[in-house]
Amino acid sequence: MENCKNTFDCETKDCAYNRNGECRFASFKNRPPHITEENGCIEGVIVVNNHGYGGSTHSVMETPIGTLVAEKSADPNFPGLHVCIKGEKINDKFWQNAMDICWVEYSVEDKELRIVVYGDGNEEDYTHLIRVKNVLKSSNRRELA
Repeated sequence: MENCKNTFDCETKDCAYNRNGECRFASFKNRPPHITEENGCIEGVIVVNNHGYGGSTHSVMETPIGTLVAEKSADPNFPGLHVCIKGEKINDKFWQNAMDICWVEYSVEDKELRIVVYGDGNEEDYTHLIRVKNVLKSSNRRELA
């Protein structure tokens, strides 16, 4: 396969930007991927995680304070995404080296899209519940009722 501008050979098999062994990250982000000696490239890595959610695909992004992890919910009653931050310095007394940040989910029972925010690592319960309104066109809202 001939390399196009902003692409190069890639050995990361579990990356969303790897297309047939070719990295296309720079084509989408207009910058080269961040690659370290320790972790290699993790810009678009998709891995499988089994820490209590039934095993789910997730993406990671490094930050100066820890690793943000976004993963699909395994609960069919609340399809959505879970975001947490992991790292040795993260304050959370309920997980080891991790803290819930939020859930962006659809409640099948309540028929609503919502964001559940965990704004305090010392609290077990969420700090904010945001009900997202006017997501659908009015004609489509009647279909869910």
